[in-house]
Amino acid sequence: TTRIEAAIDIIKRYRELTKKGLLKEQVNTFKMAEVHGDTVIDQDGIIHSIKDKNVKMLIPSMGRFATEAFAAAFRHSGINAQALPVYTFDTLQTGRGITTSKECIPFTLCAGAMVNHQNENNESKDITLMFMPTACGPCRHGQYSVYLKDIIRTRKLKNYGIYSLTDEDSYSGLGNDFIIRGWTAVTVADVMQNIYYAIQALAVNKKVANYLFEEEWTKIISKIENDPAKNIYEQLKNSAQKINTIAKRTSFENAVKVALIGEIFVRNEDFSRRELIQKLLEHNIVIKTAAIGEFLYYTNYQLKISNRKNGASMNARMMFMTREIVQRKIELKIKNILSKSGFYEYEPLDIKKVIDHAKDLVSPELEGEAILTV
Repeated sequence: TTRIEAAIDIIKRYRELTKKGLLKEQVNTFKMAEVHGDTVIDQDGIIHSIKDKNVKMLIPSMGRFATEAFAAAFRHSGINAQALPVYTFDTLQTGRGITTSKECIPFTLCAGAMVNHQNENNESKDITLMFMPTACGPCRHGQYSVYLKDIIRTRKLKNYGIYSLTDEDSYSGLGNDFIIRGWTAVTVADVMQNIYYAIQALAVNKKVANYLFEEEWTKIISKIENDPAKNIYEQLKNSAQKINTIAKRTSFENAVKVALIGEIFVRNEDFSRRELIQKLLEHNIVIKTAAIGEFLYYTNYQLKISNRKNGASMNARMMFMTREIVQRKIELKIKNILSKSGFYEYEPLDIKKVIDHAKDLVSPELEGEAILTV
């Protein structure tokens, strides 16, 4: 209600100032790079394939593991993707300088990262696309891509544009092959993130353990980018065996564990949660971060409801059902393999169960991730 009242108040004052001639519209003729399907139109009107080597896709950090794995999945599909580094106070400072500083920290950091990248690469002739998914519901996420486009126009960032996928079709805009590879990447990242923090809490010799972990993570990323699925699973088996050789101060089963839940970006993004992580690890507490895959399964759940309401064709429903079965099979296989690492317990996602737990507190009809957090 307060947001609606604030919007009405802004509109009212804008009209009053316009009538008094105190506001003058400024026409911005700057053209940003525009994405249309699998093509990009640059500032000069030249059309490029999204897979052109001169088109660079920036993947904003949402946790080191998820970002690196997702960028590798893009590269596997032929898209020149770059994982942006973990944010710093400099990123936050830049973001606050180009926003009102009232926005939530995820947007401020994404905006700061985009502008910092442009400042550091202002001589580049690449066409640069900032990957920014969008979503419906009460969350502000649906405004991220809109606001970033405004920043590009206002600051006249040459040959910069925004590439979006939407939760309305469960982020399926790049086709089934990318969905499968992207889902594999995100699921592996979700588990490996939890393995990493379990190692930080339990390893007897963290320096040796971290060196081993980094070696295995580099191999996994290479497989996601370059190899068929069976090679990824083989690498995960090998990595799980090696990680299982790390000596522990106590068993994983007996360790104290804390679930890290909440807003999907902040609970995964390293800079936003840094002090919290440090405090927990000081007490050798194993951190179990709620999965990014949880939100993707939730978008599947929403799409199934939408299909029923809107009378989607039987063929469309069957295709979606098949895709979800494949996603579930991939999830279970990855988690089963990595549970052999000794630093992770097999724990499949169950969105229906999560929603049933919270539906008396948050209506399932209120779309967005609030119900998952509750």
